[in-house]
Amino acid sequence: MKNTKNKISVGIIGIGGFGLFTIQNIKNTKNLDLSAISSRDAQKCEKLKSDYQIRKSYTNYEDLLKDKEIDSVIISTPPYLHYEMTKAALINNKNVLVEKPAMLRVDEFDEILALSKEKNLLVALDYIQRFNPVYDILRNIIEKKVFGQMTQFTFTNLASDSGLPSDHWFWKKELSGGIFIEHGVHFFDIYESLLGRPKILFANTYSRKNGIEDRVNCILEYPDQIKGTFFHSFDKPSVLESTFSTIVFDNAILKINGWIADSIDCSAVIEQSQLQEVEKTGLEIKKTKSLNYSKGKGYEFKNPIYGEFIFKNKKNKSETYREHQIQLLEDFAGSILNHGKCRTELSTTKGSLLTAIECAGKR
Repeated sequence: MKNTKNKISVGIIGIGGFGLFTIQNIKNTKNLDLSAISSRDAQKCEKLKSDYQIRKSYTNYEDLLKDKEIDSVIISTPPYLHYEMTKAALINNKNVLVEKPAMLRVDEFDEILALSKEKNLLVALDYIQRFNPVYDILRNIIEKKVFGQMTQFTFTNLASDSGLPSDHWFWKKELSGGIFIEHGVHFFDIYESLLGRPKILFANTYSRKNGIEDRVNCILEYPDQIKGTFFHSFDKPSVLESTFSTIVFDNAILKINGWIADSIDCSAVIEQSQLQEVEKTGLEIKKTKSLNYSKGKGYEFKNPIYGEFIFKNKKNKSETYREHQIQLLEDFAGSILNHGKCRTELSTTKGSLLTAIECAGKR
């Protein structure tokens, strides 16, 4: 990952919705210079080139990769193209940031990882959830055992299919990998980073009469006998879209809201002396009440209080999503410029892909 410049010259391959979002966010970074875009849609390419004052545009991504002025590329295409495009980028000595999932097969993942090490180039994954402060708070709670041992969680993602016509690539497993792989990897990654590699106890997929797979669920067991349940569906009207998690500890129940998680509501029984410890996690006190007596899991509290604690991101979903991606882009660029560790480097993402692929196969 050699670089002596102050900025990384980057090209974007794929300018659909997510590609456009990335173009807008690169303009708000300090260390990335958007030099080129690539799309088979020449008219759209030229329009975006003009609208965002991008120096070059290509209708063939291979021509972009041959451009020696470009240091790195961002791949924002459907999943079935990630392997061939990432491989071609590495062969052309480009660092790569690729949209999730990294690849659709483990052997492809391993080949790309080995090639990136051989070429001394960075491949990173667009795992924006790793930059979410909600999960930093949850990590603090788990590691410090503020509420005792975590015992179970459920994650429910009710998404809309209103923008996904029946012929969209998302529904075609050979192109997307299916819901577990295309979408579920984000959340497998978060909980694996918090709890370690899980065992798959159960996994299933559900399809409409026309064969479209629109719901999946699985039950996983993490170290320390923590049970996790995931349910994803793409079958709701947009007004009913909702994502929420319920996380159970020995002495507390947490509820996390949002696909881009933006709030935590927590009810807990703790010792009076633990209040400051709770606040240090990032949670705020909403209210507390002294209890005469409380006992759970064989432990009798000495000076128990019932507390309600909250965290709320003051920014809306769009602002938060944009902020997290800018942080990810800066982390990608900074790791190249400073020869540092990238938070979403490819080797750190294999576990989530393995879980997704195994769940997709266990039905």
